[in-house]
Amino acid sequence: MLIELSRYIGTDFHRRASRSRSRRRAHLNKALSHLHVRAIQIASEIMTLMENGYADGAVAHASRSYLRCDDP
Repeated sequence: MLIELSRYIGTDFHRRASRSRSRRRAHLNKALSHLHVRAIQIASEIMTLMENGYADGAVAHASRSYLRCDDP
């Protein structure tokens, strides 16, 4: 449910950002959209692994994702 809500919010953000005539933050909005899409994709992959009984794989995937985000 949280993933679906995040998809809805991301779609709404993308729709508003693409309609905006202001190009001042176009690059920022595009970067945020790409990061959001990737985060939802990773969350969906983790949920799929958990639902199919691959808890160890889900934990490993989540750990890798966390470490990737934590690395400066």
